[in-house]
Amino acid sequence: MTLTAYGLLFGFIFGIMLEKSRVFEPRIILRQLQLKNFIMIKTFLSAVLVASLSIYTMQEMGYITGLHLKPVLIEANIIGGLILGFGMVFAGACPGTVVAQLGVGYKDAYYTLIGAVLGVLGYSYAKEPFLDKWFYAEKGHTLTMDQVLGVDSGVLIAVRAGVLIVILVWLEKKFPTDKEVGKNYSGN
Repeated sequence: MTLTAYGLLFGFIFGIMLEKSRVFEPRIILRQLQLKNFIMIKTFLSAVLVASLSIYTMQEMGYITGLHLKPVLIEANIIGGLILGFGMVFAGACPGTVVAQLGVGYKDAYYTLIGAVLGVLGYSYAKEPFLDKWFYAEKGHTLTMDQVLGVDSGVLIAVRAGVLIVILVWLEKKFPTDKEVGKNYSGN
């Protein structure tokens, strides 16, 4: 029950962040994919920064034990990324933003949600008989980046955090948020 409560709490916070950052709007999503607006990437890189630092800290403090890592499957990532990207272009939404779109009243989001549910169902029925045999034919060890590089995970997290901060500062200087949405942006 506690995990469900945490999930609901963080889902609620995530929804507020999506709405306040305007990242859920179809035009913001499409302009990001066209490399004409960078609010979405700034928001998601900030989330990666906060999440990686938080997870590492909670792991070091003993609140998180035994993370279950999935093996890297290059072909699956490429194919899945292409399918997701095409879906985002056609729908003007991604899986994380469709609920926020529903929350603010975008009627098209119902069709996106139905498509997402059908996609998940299709994947679940194709997974065991077809996809597992293709993608998981050779199960290897699950390696983390710190193991591959031979570096302490804390050092790697600190370096990643520094790189993300540099990228975020550069993006904000090059593409200021107030110029991308305006100072008094109302969403219209």
